[in-house]
Amino acid sequence: MIYDFQSLRIKYKGYSNIYQKINNECKKGILVKIKRGLYTDDLYNDKEVIANICYNP
Repeated sequence: MIYDFQSLRIKYKGYSNIYQKINNECKKGILVKIKRGLYTDDLYNDKEVIANICYNP
């Protein structure tokens, strides 16, 4: 699934430092940062959607 920063803010609203939580999830490999403000947890199944999001205007 692909997440933007706003959806991750809602998902992690119980944490005091949301930026640190997202960073820790990326370091653990649970989330993969695609580009600024865009993350995924399944890089292999979402690759076509990711390509469309990144390369379309």
